[in-house]
Amino acid sequence: MLEFAREHARPLAYSFLVHLVIVVGLVLNVTRFSQPAAAPMKVVPVVQSSVVDMSEVNRQVKERAIEDQRERDRKVQAEKEKQRQVEQEKVRQVEIKKKREQEQREAKLKADAEKKKEAELQVKQQAQEKAAREKAEADKKAEAERKRKEEQARKAKLEAEKKAEEVRKKKEAEELRRKQLEAKQKAEAEAQMRETMAAEEARNAAERSGLLAQYIALIGQKIERNWIRPPSARPGLECVVQVTQIPGGQVVAVKVVRCNGDDAVIRSVEAAVYQASPLPEPADASLFERRLQLVFKPED
Repeated sequence: MLEFAREHARPLAYSFLVHLVIVVGLVLNVTRFSQPAAAPMKVVPVVQSSVVDMSEVNRQVKERAIEDQRERDRKVQAEKEKQRQVEQEKVRQVEIKKKREQEQREAKLKADAEKKKEAELQVKQQAQEKAAREKAEADKKAEAERKRKEEQARKAKLEAEKKAEEVRKKKEAEELRRKQLEAKQKAEAEAQMRETMAAEEARNAAERSGLLAQYIALIGQKIERNWIRPPSARPGLECVVQVTQIPGGQVVAVKVVRCNGDDAVIRSVEAAVYQASPLPEPADASLFERRLQLVFKPED
C-alpha cells in the first residue's frame, strides 16, 4: 500500500485537491441556498467555475499518470537492458572458461603424446635388451633341458617297472579280496536264507495254530467297535481294506480297494480304521506285517 502511494503521489495529490474543491463548492452552494430567495442566481457562476477547474485537474492528473507510466516503462526497459548485459557477460565468461579448458586439454594431450613416445622408445630398447638376454638364457636352458630329459627318461623307465610291479600286486590283492567278499556274501546269503526259512516255518506254525486268524479277528473287532454306521449302509456290507501299520500297531495309511457301499460308507470305514489305531499286536511276533489286507464285514 505504501509503495503504491509513493508511486502515485502526484496523481493522488491532484485528486485530493479536486475533491476538496468539490466539497468547498458544495458547502458554498448549500450556504447560498439557505439564504433568502433573492440571492440564488449567484450560485451558477460558482458551480460553473468549479466544473471548469475539475476538468483541468483531471486533465493534469491524466497527463501526470501518463508521464509516470512512461517513467516506469523507461525504468523497466533499463532494467531489462541491464539484465541482458549481465546475461551477455555470463555467456562471455562461459565461452572464456570453455576456451581455457580446451587449451588445457590440448596441452595435456600434447604432453601425454610426448610421454607416450618416450615410453615407447624406452620399451623398444628394453625389448631389444630382453631379447638378447632371453637368447642366452634359451641356449642355457636348451642344454639343461637335454640333460633333464635324459634323466627323466631313465627315471621314467624305473618308475614304469615299479608301477608294473605294484599293479601286479594290486591285482593279486583285489582278487583275494573278491574271493573273500564272495565267500562272505555266500555265507550271509545262506544265513539269511536259513533265517527266512525259520521265520516262514514259525509263521506257518503260528497260522496252523490259529494265531493268525485270532490276530485278524481282533483287528476286525476293534475296527467294527470304532465304526459309526452311516444311514446309507445297507445289509450285507463288505469292504476290502488295505492297512499300513508300523511296529506297535500305529496306522499310517488306509485305502478301501473294494466296497459295495457308497462314498459315505467308504469314508466311515477309513475313519474307523484310523480310530482303531493302534491295532492289536499278534500273540506271535512273526505274524506282524506292515501291510494288511482286511475284509470289513460288520454284522447286520
